[in-house]
Amino acid sequence: MIQLENIYLSLGGRPILKNINFAVPRGETKVILGPSGSGKSSILKIILGLWRPDSGRVIIDGRDMTGASNEEWDRARYHIGMIFQEGALFDSLTVGENIGYWLFEHTKMSEEEIEVRVGRALVEVGLDPEILDRMPDELSGGMRRRVAIARALASLEPKIMLYDEPTTGLDPLAVETIIDQITSLQKRKEVTSLVVTHDISDALKVSNRFIMIAEGEVIFDGNSEELRGSNHPFVFRFLGPFKSTLAHAFASFGEEKG
Repeated sequence: MIQLENIYLSLGGRPILKNINFAVPRGETKVILGPSGSGKSSILKIILGLWRPDSGRVIIDGRDMTGASNEEWDRARYHIGMIFQEGALFDSLTVGENIGYWLFEHTKMSEEEIEVRVGRALVEVGLDPEILDRMPDELSGGMRRRVAIARALASLEPKIMLYDEPTTGLDPLAVETIIDQITSLQKRKEVTSLVVTHDISDALKVSNRFIMIAEGEVIFDGNSEELRGSNHPFVFRFLGPFKSTLAHAFASFGEEKG
């Protein structure tokens, strides 16, 4: 569903991504791990077509998007939902207007039809439709992230969901709720998902397939047991503080996911 081949990206003459190669099969969730500034979010922007790489191929749903026009990317994005770190809601619009914005702008659906679709999307992410008239600043961080997921579900027919640090800055209860939404969406709709995070605990809860990025390069691509047993110096240092406390979590997750 997602395939990057030999991707190079530089900004202002500074290399950001170097020879990035990986694939995410249809219906699978993969986690991109790595420290801040390693290039994780840049990968999501390339998959969305917001940034064009200097070289390499971007293949989405079996289609080579390398050199695709803006119109072709617009059509591709109809099936790609993106959840940004802070939810990226419009502060001046209500919850309902945020979720229905794309539908108002790009479809001929009636106001009543949009309202039904928006309400259904809120229920799908475990929120009460009564919050439709509330403003984003009246919501908790976890609720804003869920509204962002509802917006993707209402506005698109997502085959792919991209999450950029979806749990950062949330309290433990909200973190669990967002993780439940990510895993539930993948199971119910067989959505292909790519989750960017630097939190090992969260990573283990959403997938058993990991990519690790360091200084713009892929240094690991495999499952949890392979990650825990990696002898790569950077992987070893990155996981070092967690190895003793998370050994059981790695093992139990591996057994659960196979």
